[in-house]
Amino acid sequence: MKQTPFFYISLFILFSINTLYSQNYFEKSLLKKDSIAPSFNLLTTSGDSIHLSDYKGKVVILDFWYVGCNPCVKAYKDIKTLEEKLGKDKFVVIGMNPITRRKKIVRYIKKGKYNDLVAVCSKTIKEQYKVKAYPTIYVINKQGKIALATAGYYSELKIKIEKAVIEESKKGSVRKFL
Repeated sequence: MKQTPFFYISLFILFSINTLYSQNYFEKSLLKKDSIAPSFNLLTTSGDSIHLSDYKGKVVILDFWYVGCNPCVKAYKDIKTLEEKLGKDKFVVIGMNPITRRKKIVRYIKKGKYNDLVAVCSKTIKEQYKVKAYPTIYVINKQGKIALATAGYYSELKIKIEKAVIEESKKGSVRKFL
């Protein structure tokens, strides 16, 4: 049975509505802008302990992802492109991986697929940051507050992250952690 152009247009419209609805649904459940980012004490894939407070005075991008997530790969490429454009001194990227086992993450990193710091994230942190979709990205400002919270991969993602990083980089105050 041959499909008509109307069929394909209808399918595209339904897919677009579903994508927008899904993104809005997941973003509504995330931490709100200007709320205090939950602190954490996690181990990196190399076994080092990191705290969110280690990055006071810096803009931080928390990138919640997992191995095998194609939208996560696209989002990470956007973040790396942004890093090349703005410079490495504008922000710090911390990969937060609550799904993949440590050994698999290490193999993934050794293949050169993720070049930033990766924390093996606990389910508690995942819940505190209200992560329900991947990728979920938070931009945390120098005061330790949420500047941007977004979920899923979409065409405007890089622009939203860039805008938040630039705005927060211009602010000079230092982070105070509770």
